[in-house]
Amino acid sequence: MTKAQRDRYTQYIQAFKVQDVPLVESLVQTLACLEIEEEALQRAVDKLGTTYETPSGQRKQNPEWQQLKEDRARKAQIIGKIHALIASDVQQSDPLGELMHELD
Repeated sequence: MTKAQRDRYTQYIQAFKVQDVPLVESLVQTLACLEIEEEALQRAVDKLGTTYETPSGQRKQNPEWQQLKEDRARKAQIIGKIHALIASDVQQSDPLGELMHELD
């Protein structure tokens, strides 16, 4: 991981408070790396545009644009998985029930 990726990962882990959920930690790490790549690709697309013209005059999609679209699709899937895992973890935890059990 680069420093930017590590910083983003740390920011998300602290914000989501999921330090002890290994699968979520792994998904957050992937998300952090993907977002840093997405930002670099977006800068390239902003500079180069979404298409280019071949010597024969055809318009084609820039590879950076295609990769950016794929990254965004993966990002949406990862965010959905993180949300589902966090939601199921929250539903499975029952602090009141645990307290009542301890008091018995």
